Amino acid sequence: MYQYIYDGFLSDQKYDKILTRIESKLTDLDIKGRLHKLTVQRSFENYLKEIADKKSDCLVIVGNDDTLAKILNIVVEKNIVLGIIPIGNKNRLADFMGIHREEKACEILAARKIEELDLGKVGGQYFLSSVEVEGEGVSILCNNKYEIKTLKGIQKIGIYNLCLEGQAQNIFNPQDEMLELLSFSKNKKNIFNFKKKELKETLIKIKQAKILSSSKTTSVLVDGSKIIKTPVDVCLAEKKLKIVVGKGRKF
Repeated sequence: MYQYIYDGFLSDQKYDKILTRIESKLTDLDIKGRLHKLTVQRSFENYLKEIADKKSDCLVIVGNDDTLAKILNIVVEKNIVLGIIPIGNKNRLADFMGIHREEKACEILAARKIEELDLGKVGGQYFLSSVEVEGEGVSILCNNKYEIKTLKGIQKIGIYNLCLEGQAQNIFNPQDEMLELLSFSKNKKNIFNFKKKELKETLIKIKQAKILSSSKTTSVLVDGSKIIKTPVDVCLAEKKLKIVVGKGRKF
């Protein structure tokens, strides 16, 4: 049984025609299920738990990357297969999974090609992509064996499960049961500044880490959207994400 969650931003009238086409396509493919439209009038987390508790073997989000971030913890804990019907431009994760927009995503959903992906865990929450921290005075204890500290020339340190940026998509493997740590100098502000060989040589494979800071105000950015204060523990999660993917996936 399929259940569909519409993110709140889809209540805008400009999406009415798109949603009508999607619902028609789901009916044609015989995978129509119960629809849930998220609103601010109910406790978001409790509402999602209610939906996940209903008999369902696939929970489909209709929305974007932010929608996935909101529901990730609950889907993983309930051991439910996740489907995605992306709408709009903010859908880099869907692109990484080889999932096309709108009606074409319905066809991928119907084909039901399921992959299991590694997940990270930070501060008790799951993350799919990355944990990043900026600034001097940050230290990371890796695998309970060695410590890495940011120096004046280091702008950022990232711990990755997968990466959505260009050439790095094929370097970070979300099925290798490892996380990768990478430090960025001031002249390499993002992954695009690394050459492929250099990127491979710079990565450190880890399964757990503790992020510390000399400043009480230092925070980490989780999956590009959530903020958590340090100190915080990061590790490879025991559970995995079951997700419907397309043929054009980047892993």
